[in-house]
Amino acid sequence: KMVKGVILDGKRVDKTSGRAKSSKPVAKRNISKKELDGIKDRKRSEKERKADKKMQFLRAKQQKQRDERRKRFMPNITDDSKKDKKDSDDDEDEHAGEVYDTSAGILAKDGYYEVPVEHMEVTKEDEEIIKRLQKKDAPTEEKGKEMTLFDLIMQKMNQNQQKNMENYNIDELEEGVASKMNKKVVQVYRGVGRVLQAYRSGKFPKAFKVIPMLTNWEDVLFLTKPHKWTPQAMFEATKIFASNFNAQMAQRFYNLVLLPVVRNDIDEKQKLNYHYYQSVKKAVFKPNAFFKGFLLPLAKDCSAREAAIIGSILVKVSIPVLHASAALLKMSQYEYSIGSSYFIKVLLAKNFALPTKVIDGMVEYFYSF
Repeated sequence: KMVKGVILDGKRVDKTSGRAKSSKPVAKRNISKKELDGIKDRKRSEKERKADKKMQFLRAKQQKQRDERRKRFMPNITDDSKKDKKDSDDDEDEHAGEVYDTSAGILAKDGYYEVPVEHMEVTKEDEEIIKRLQKKDAPTEEKGKEMTLFDLIMQKMNQNQQKNMENYNIDELEEGVASKMNKKVVQVYRGVGRVLQAYRSGKFPKAFKVIPMLTNWEDVLFLTKPHKWTPQAMFEATKIFASNFNAQMAQRFYNLVLLPVVRNDIDEKQKLNYHYYQSVKKAVFKPNAFFKGFLLPLAKDCSAREAAIIGSILVKVSIPVLHASAALLKMSQYEYSIGSSYFIKVLLAKNFALPTKVIDGMVEYFYSF
């Protein structure tokens, strides 16, 4: 006898129908290829049905949002006009009504608006704007300025200062600095200077590594004659000062020592020595000092060759956004020059997320042209 729900003779009996079914799993049964294809098609059709439902729901949601936007921003447009528009041109952009104002002209068959004749005339206000953009009145204002007594006095004072600076001798200045210091200190650091004038590679003098810890480090550094150092010595010195100085002291070193040496090398050889190049690259380790002591003074009166060489360094190194933003804002206030414009281009090419104030400054800078 067969009892429902009990396996007898290796066969399972179904409780509901009473039919005997095989106890083998589905994977082990002999199923024909047509049955397998039918199962796959049914599964695929179910997935497609779900995807279609999802797409219909999203499209309905987007259409609802568009209708809400149209009602909010364009309340005068009726439903009949929208239907006529869809029937006339199905490929037209769905946001065209929001972009174009139909009251300004008549829509032609080709999809362009015909502007009425009254809008083609150039008004006086337009002419004034064009004149302002072309800067026709800018040079005449400078010519009209008269020299005051204050301007004459300042001009003579500047001329006297230049004459006094030309009469100065570096050796005399060095002796004046040395007279205020201990003789042993002067002797040691003059010897260090002689070593740095012939330095190529190897160990660096230990006495030099103490300079960042001294209060009168500028006077001591002056005794070593930095303008006579080899490029290798300048690179090692920049590494030491960039890592041990604070931002203010590093700014002084970059401005007084590194910048003049780099500019002289470019002027003499029309290219920059590899070790000077690496020194400038290492100087970016202190970005605040680098921009204030090196880049911004250079940008004021920079040649095209200097801008191209230093700009290639800026492309390769990573710069913090805040320091780059401050430099862009400062350079936007300078008068147009090759250096400042090239450095602005290089910094903007880094695609920083700039603050609103800097963006406004850039817009005013380019709008001034």
